[in-house]
Amino acid sequence: MRQLGNFLGGALLGGLVGGLLMLLFTPYPGSVVRQKLDDYVHEITDEVREAARSRGEELHIQLDQLQGRAETKVE
Repeated sequence: MRQLGNFLGGALLGGLVGGLLMLLFTPYPGSVVRQKLDDYVHEITDEVREAARSRGEELHIQLDQLQGRAETKVE
């Protein structure tokens, strides 16, 4: 278990150092990097929300079927 903690700590530290180096040596100005990061975060957030909404609808259909309220089967 201790080895796993050491590995995860090293991976986290490596990711932080790599991210910092990327920000320091990027050929784009800071405003462009911030805009790209902001766009990426919004895109990921939208995808997660859409996936959660879609899965929620599927679960509601399955719940209705289990409670005998729907006639069609969800595959």
